[in-house]
Amino acid sequence: MRSWRRAVWIAGWLRTSWPRGTDRRDPFTWAWKAWRERFSPRGKLLAAIWAFALPLAMLTRGQMGGFALAVACALLASSLALTSVPPRGRARATLPAAVREGETVSVPVRIEVAGAALPVGTSAWIFRCGDGLESTGNPAPPHLDGPGRATAMVPLKGLSRGVHRVEGATLLRDDALGLLRSRRLCPESAEVAVLPRRARVGSLEGLLRGPGAADFAAAVAGASSGEEEVVGIRPWRETDGPREMHHRTWARTGRPAAVDRSPPPGRGVALAFSSARAGAFRSALLEPAISLCAGIAAHLADLGTLAEFHLDGIPVPLASSDPMPALERALAGLPPSIDWNRRRKPSAPGELRTALPLLRVGLWDGLPPEDGTPLVRTVWVDWGEGAPPAGTIRVDPRRILSNEVRL
Repeated sequence: MRSWRRAVWIAGWLRTSWPRGTDRRDPFTWAWKAWRERFSPRGKLLAAIWAFALPLAMLTRGQMGGFALAVACALLASSLALTSVPPRGRARATLPAAVREGETVSVPVRIEVAGAALPVGTSAWIFRCGDGLESTGNPAPPHLDGPGRATAMVPLKGLSRGVHRVEGATLLRDDALGLLRSRRLCPESAEVAVLPRRARVGSLEGLLRGPGAADFAAAVAGASSGEEEVVGIRPWRETDGPREMHHRTWARTGRPAAVDRSPPPGRGVALAFSSARAGAFRSALLEPAISLCAGIAAHLADLGTLAEFHLDGIPVPLASSDPMPALERALAGLPPSIDWNRRRKPSAPGELRTALPLLRVGLWDGLPPEDGTPLVRTVWVDWGEGAPPAGTIRVDPRRILSNEVRL
């Protein structure tokens, strides 16, 4: 990648990582929250007209824009007086435990108001959440569930990877003019994990070359059938063969099912990810590396050969039936590539010990040195060119989020 393309990549990374400031308490953030939460789309349009008419009327001494300024001031003042009292009632959101980066989920918000009928203009929304989450759109009329009860669906989108806090839902009530809203924050703090994007990994053929390729290929292919232990029943996967089919469960439920077998001790592949890197601008490669690690883990999990996962040298316990939830939750808990508010430092890689064939993923300047064993393969994200060392594959960051990666 040329220098100007690197500069464009870094500029885009800085733009997407810039915080929205929802967790700050300065006057500018307070004014931004009031603008976003209290003004309806119609009220924002009227406020824009007021902001345009004010300097025009001052420069022309009221000859141009004076009438529009007077009407806008009267309407805004009336709406402000009508929405000075917070609404009565409560709003409670049923938040998901996790949402994937770039995806949008519908979050139901239960509205409870004392009385036989729901007041006109009552709705609910989720405004107060971390920088990695955002409610898209505008509040819509809720669905009535009974006397004084309703449910509002809020589309919540995952913007960036991490574990983000949601302060709670906000109960809203529009004024008669539909310009401003009275609001009541119902504090009910919860955490939502935004899981990283998964890169589409097609194959691992490039890792099965060089010294020790036969042993590494045998580990990727899976454990032998005679030594496996049956641990339960799981849904059918495309990589399963006729031997894994469980006919009784299929006949009883009507859905394809397979026998879940755990690999014997010493079989499978250990996946290790290092989040360390050198230099501030190298942090722009961290998120693609995390996405690539999640894609490789999903590919190994589909093959049934993901035995261990180490994050910065610390082993992460994985479930034998489905190792991906714990793995992606651990990746989501990593500090952001750059934190403008807290200035966290990247964690240093720890000492890694495993008896299994090892597949390392990370940035070249942040990976710990190899121990000399031939059963180590390395996948690193970098802009560089040229042939990488034996047993190593360099991946361009543009390929990770755009096309299918074939290692």
